[in-house]
Amino acid sequence: MKSYLQLLLVFSITFLFSCAQNRVLSPIVDPDPVFSGQIEVINSTNDYVSNISSWEENRKRSGWYESYSGGIVLIQEVFYEIELENGEKVEMGFWFKKTEGNQDLLILEDANNSSWDRNWEYKSREDEANFFYGDFDEVRVMIENNVIFHEEANPAFQITGVNRATVNGVERNHIQLEFEGLAFGWYDPDGQYQEVYKFIDARFEGVLE
Repeated sequence: MKSYLQLLLVFSITFLFSCAQNRVLSPIVDPDPVFSGQIEVINSTNDYVSNISSWEENRKRSGWYESYSGGIVLIQEVFYEIELENGEKVEMGFWFKKTEGNQDLLILEDANNSSWDRNWEYKSREDEANFFYGDFDEVRVMIENNVIFHEEANPAFQITGVNRATVNGVERNHIQLEFEGLAFGWYDPDGQYQEVYKFIDARFEGVLE
């Protein structure tokens, strides 16, 4: 009887451990993007601060071209229609750029298209996570006609996680971002002539591809 109980205990522990492993290793399936945080508008005729309430993907595109200095320049961008709790709506998005020096890591498509309308991907999702998201050359956080530039990860823009996800049966990278800061007009870097947007404790998670 004692041997039977010991065997049952071992089986139960093994089963629970296996279930726990499956929960950790199972990829995210068809995830929706998630936003949180606040957006503040200043230097306008209608200043406000409001929580992000809802969102919908607006458009996305990718591109690539050969750099004059060598390597392949990779571009990925995505835009969302954001609605705030106060009823205001804004368009915001993320733009990533990376010059990849090792073309053997890449699958490059649509060479006859415009350089801003070409698909690309890394052969390995791990390489994409490490080299594209983990070591980008530039990121732009855009909102309406305003932008924040980042040339590297910093306290105002951090990639806090990259996990595997399955989207329509295809494996992708699912990223988590934390960002904040002031977004100025493209031609008004000091915020003298148009409204300024401020991200407060903003977070995003989703698939950018």
